[in-house]
Amino acid sequence: MIDSIRETAGRWLGDGTIDAFVGFRRREDGSVVPTRIRKAADARRLVFGDGCVHNLMSYVDLGGEEKIGLLLKGCDGRALVQLMIEGEIERERVKVLGVVCPGLSSDGVLEPKCEACRVNAPPVYDELVATDGVEPWEREPSLDDVAAIESKPHPDRAAHFASEFDRCVRCYACRDVCPLCYCEECVTEKARPQWVEETIKPSSNFYWHLIRAYHLAGRCVECGECDRSCPVGVPLKVLNRKMAREVESMFGYVPGVDPEATPVLLEFKEDEEHLLCPGGVT
Repeated sequence: MIDSIRETAGRWLGDGTIDAFVGFRRREDGSVVPTRIRKAADARRLVFGDGCVHNLMSYVDLGGEEKIGLLLKGCDGRALVQLMIEGEIERERVKVLGVVCPGLSSDGVLEPKCEACRVNAPPVYDELVATDGVEPWEREPSLDDVAAIESKPHPDRAAHFASEFDRCVRCYACRDVCPLCYCEECVTEKARPQWVEETIKPSSNFYWHLIRAYHLAGRCVECGECDRSCPVGVPLKVLNRKMAREVESMFGYVPGVDPEATPVLLEFKEDEEHLLCPGGVT
């Protein structure tokens, strides 16, 4: 797989198909980090395997003009598709080298984000590589984490999240690493009107996380980067997954799988009236 990745990236850069390629490289200490290369010769630095957990769509300049090559897993590819249907990036601007991901591990343990994966290959790609014996699949992900929260009485659910949000240090790593948090000015930075206080306290923490969850409803591709980046371990993904399941149940919409789809909050169907207004439309 790695040889194929290096050959393809080098070929695309060498013949001018792309201006830059975004993938992974391994540092001297053995850790893996995202990298952007512009020379075909640098393709020899590219790697893929355990540790390549970052969602590379977070490292793409959406407002840029250069042609970008991307090494995308299934979760990364869903982010690309969602950004495409929201009009934030044009398909013609990216060349996708898809990876049939075998599941990534850290210290021999499967990454939590991989346990709940829906697809192991990007929905759109120009070329696809895979390790021997690994085939593309699509499945219904486990909802054990969501079910555990839903089994609690409503007051206990609120108390659970209030306790988790109390630990938040408001570093905004979850926002900054999310490929779907692309607003030029975040609501947390607005002073007039000031929607969210900058101080770290229970009321403003709770408000911030609920705002973000609603902003991602029908958009989150469940890549798990918010959980992975949180320095205090706030379980953000379970809240986003709950919102995703509600949208799927009500509207039959799954973000990031169909490049021809209309974003769920931009579409209205007459037979959805009973869902939006149980008492009927007046």
